[in-house]
Formats: sequence, structure tokens, C-alpha cells
Amino acid sequence: RRNASQQQAQKQVEALVRSKMEQREYIVLCLEDTADWGNATTRKFVMQVDPMLERTVIVSTKLDTRIPQFARGADVELFLHPPSRLLEQTILGGSPFYTSVPSGRVGISRDAVFRSNDHFREAVASREANDVHQLEKKLGRKLDSMTERSRVGVSQLRRFLEQLLQQKYFENVPSIVP
Repeated sequence: RRNASQQQAQKQVEALVRSKMEQREYIVLCLEDTADWGNATTRKFVMQVDPMLERTVIVSTKLDTRIPQFARGADVELFLHPPSRLLEQTILGGSPFYTSVPSGRVGISRDAVFRSNDHFREAVASREANDVHQLEKKLGRKLDSMTERSRVGVSQLRRFLEQLLQQKYFENVPSIVP
């Protein structure tokens, strides 16, 4: 009985998410925790509504836990530059973003890891810098600024989304304001 109610709730959430994603003017943010581009369940769901992923930004999460799993620089290269047979070349932005976010609550309670939003933002920035350092160490070279560095970290994702939203706004202002 309890399982049936959970399944019903899951179906309701899925229907709500699908209805939002079906809005052609919406940008879809697809978060994936996967090291295998061929087994991305979230992306498969998104592709039911946006088959070419032209409105979808792909974000691979938990990069900090994935980096230690790479045995060689070639493994990192394959992850940062997945072959076209594994990842659609039409995705919004051209390639995925890779992010890490420190875990823990913000607040003043005993279980809070971060005492303020600023403290959390500093930890996010520190994690991003560490991810870049670890990737470069595994690769044995600096990340290319245009195709690689611009895709690593929450700050890079934020910059891309802000630019994208501004572009969409300016494209649509003439249809809003006569």
C-alpha cells in the first residue's frame, strides 16, 4: 500500500516535470550523476520531450568524486570530450558542464557545515579550483580555456546560463514590447 502511494506520487512529479519541459520557450537543465555517457537515465527522460537536446543544458554533477576514478589522462579526455555516439552534438551550449558542490547545510544549527551563504559560496569556489587542479594533474597539462575550463565549475555554468538568459530575453523583447 505504501509503495503504491510512493509510485503515484512519483508519477505525479514526473507529469509535472514533463509538463514544464514541454514548454518550448523553457530551457531544460539536465543534471546527471554518471561517469558513463551511454547510461544517462535523466537524459533519456529529457529526450522524450527534447529529442535533439537543443533546449537542454547537460550538467555532470559530483565531479570531485569522479576525478579519483580516472586512472589515466586518456580517461579524463574521454570524459571531458565524449564521442558523438555517446552524447548528442546538438545539446545547448555544445558540450556538458562539470560541477561539484560541497555537501552540508547552511545555517546556525549544530548540524550546519556552513555558517552563512558567503561561507558556502567560498567553499563552492574552493571546490571548483581544486577540481580544475586535479583535472590538470591527471591530464598532465592545463585545461584549454575555451573548450574545457569554461565547462568546469558552478561559476562557469552560472556565467553560461546568465548569458543564455540575457540572449533569450533580447530575442523575445520585440514580441513582448510592441
